[in-house]
Amino acid sequence: MSQFPSIAKAVPPAAGPSLVGEAGTPGRPRRRLRRRPTLLAGLVIVTGLVVVALVSWFWTPYDPALVDAANRLQGPSWSHWLGTDRMGIDIVSRLMIGARTTLTVGILAVLGAIVVGVPFGVMAGMTRSALSDLILRLGDILFALPALLLAMLLVAARGASITTA
Repeated sequence: MSQFPSIAKAVPPAAGPSLVGEAGTPGRPRRRLRRRPTLLAGLVIVTGLVVVALVSWFWTPYDPALVDAANRLQGPSWSHWLGTDRMGIDIVSRLMIGARTTLTVGILAVLGAIVVGVPFGVMAGMTRSALSDLILRLGDILFALPALLLAMLLVAARGASITTA
């Protein structure tokens, strides 16, 4: 007999990953969320940001470009939830448009990196040619440049816009 008792008979085999186990017991994802409150907090924040960005496509409390000098530097109130800035622009409206712009730029940057980077990476990794060496050296040059300096060079050359970002 082995010195380690067998636990195979005591623990029934799992049927596979499921969200809810037998008789309403919580599955693995729910337990993971309960054990890690920072994971839950991050999930709530990101979900809220995405919801605000999606809502901003259809509705904002005020026009985010409307300058209302009569209502400048107002504090939070029922009409302006976070107040207004020094030009009278509603802060909530600007935050909503900013969330939309940030998520749009982030998603487009990731999609662009996938569309451009994956084919070039596969080509450079799977072949041994002068073209793959050139791709690898260009990647090394881009990684050697500081990102902020590269961003400033692009803005100077192309101008400040969402496409440049």
